[in-house]
Amino acid sequence: MRLKTVFCATAAIAVIAAVFIPTLAYAQVITAKSRETTLFEAKTKAGDVTVVKEKDGINIRLAVNGQLKAFTGDGTARRAHYPFLLAPDPKNALIVGAGSGASVVAALANGVKNVTVVTGGAELWKAASFFNEGAISATPDAKVKAINVDAASWLKKPEGKYDVIITGLASLDTLDSPEMLTVETFQQLRSLLAPGGFVAQWVRLGSVEFPDFQKTMASFFAAFPEATVWSGDINPVNSWVLLLGSEKPLALDAEKVQARLKNLEPMNDMAEGRNVYSFLSFYIAGAKALAPLTDNIPVHTDERPTLVKKTIDPADEGPRSSEIFLTLVNYRAPVTERTSAGEAVKEKLVSYFKGRSTLLAGRRVAIAGAAEKEIALYDKALENAPEDPHIALSYMALGMAYYRSGLYENAAGLLEKSKKIAPDKPAIRFYLGKTYEKMGHAAKANEEFNAVREYAPEYMERVIIEPKKGSEPIK
Repeated sequence: MRLKTVFCATAAIAVIAAVFIPTLAYAQVITAKSRETTLFEAKTKAGDVTVVKEKDGINIRLAVNGQLKAFTGDGTARRAHYPFLLAPDPKNALIVGAGSGASVVAALANGVKNVTVVTGGAELWKAASFFNEGAISATPDAKVKAINVDAASWLKKPEGKYDVIITGLASLDTLDSPEMLTVETFQQLRSLLAPGGFVAQWVRLGSVEFPDFQKTMASFFAAFPEATVWSGDINPVNSWVLLLGSEKPLALDAEKVQARLKNLEPMNDMAEGRNVYSFLSFYIAGAKALAPLTDNIPVHTDERPTLVKKTIDPADEGPRSSEIFLTLVNYRAPVTERTSAGEAVKEKLVSYFKGRSTLLAGRRVAIAGAAEKEIALYDKALENAPEDPHIALSYMALGMAYYRSGLYENAAGLLEKSKKIAPDKPAIRFYLGKTYEKMGHAAKANEEFNAVREYAPEYMERVIIEPKKGSEPIK
C-alpha cells in the first residue's frame, strides 16, 4: 500500500538549508514564513528531547540537548531508505534506536513486513512517532514492534533474524554510542542476520574526530567478512557515511534498485527520484580499498575501549565533517564490481561515477569560495552525468548565493542551468522567478511562478531568503 510520508524533497527549507547550501562559505539561510510550535518535550537518559514543527505542518525537527538529530527533508529520507533499497529482499528489519522514525517509514514503504524497533525509551519512541505519523496505520498488513529499552540492554538477550539491521546514527555525544560501536556489538548484530542480510551503521561525520572515525571503521570491518562504505549526501560540511557489513559480498541488481526507486517516486522522498545511476554513485569503496585508513588502527572492544563519550562543539562540526569527507573522496571507486547489470548499465554507472567525482571536486573548492572554479567543475560533471539532480542542486546553491549578493544575472544563469537538469523541482523554479522579478523581467518571473503553482501550489511563498550571519557576499 502506498504511504504518504512527511519526508518530501519539495520541502525545500529542510532540503536546501540543511543539506545543500551550507556547503558554501557564503551561503544564505532559508527560513519559513510561518512560526514554529513545540510538539513534544521530555527529559530522557539521552538528554532533553524536543520536537518542533512549523505552523504549516510540513517541516519537523528533533533535537537532543539542543543539537539537531533529525529533520524532514531529502537528507533524512535518503538515509532512511538507503539500506532498504540496497537489501536483496527486505522482509524483516531491526532498527536499533528509533532516531527520527524515518527508518520505520522507509521500511514499510519498501515492503518490510516485520519491523522491530529498540527505541532507547518510551519517550524517544513518542518523539519519533511525530515523524512516522500515519505510516503504520497505512500499512495494516505490516507489524511494527517497539521495545522501549536501551540497545545495550536488549542486546544481552536479542531475538529474531533480520534481513536489514540499522544500528542508529553513531555520535559520540550520545549516551550509548561508544559501547554500541565495539567489535563485540557488531559481531552480535552479525549473528542476528538472516541469509543475505546486512548490518547498516550510519556515522555523522561532524560528530566524530578523524581518529575516532578510523577506529569505528576498523572495528566494523573487523566484525564482518564483507563491508562497503557509502556516503549519505554530497555535502562536505554536514555529511553522513553508511557502513554496510555482511557475510557475503553485496550483490546489487541495478535494474531492481531502479524499479524500487520508481515505486518510491510518487512519495518524492529523494532528490534523485528514479535515477539509479545518481543513487548508486553514493558508493565510496569496499573495506579492502579503504585499508590504508584502517590498517594498524586500534579497534574498539569491550575490554579495550578506544572511544569515549565526549562533548561535541557544534561550531567544529563543519570542519570536522569536511576533513573526513574529503579524505574519503580520495578512495572512491566505481560500484560496477558490485552490480549484476549489463555492460550498458555498467558503462553509465562509470560515467556517473566520473560526474560525481567532479561534482565532489566542485564541492571541495566551494568550501574556499572559489566560485569560478566551482562552476567549471559542475559544468564538467554535467558532461558525464547530464541528468544528475545533485548537479542541479549544486548549481542552485551557488546561484542563490549570487542572488543574495545582488548579482542577479549570475544567479539567473546558474538557476537556468539547474532548471534544465531538474525542471520539476519547485525550489529551483521559485527562486528563478524571484531572480527575474528582481531583474525587472515580470513575464519571465510569472512564467516560473505559474509553473510552481501548477504542480506544487503549496510551495509558493513558503520561504524567504535571509543572509547567513557573518557570511560574506560574492564579489
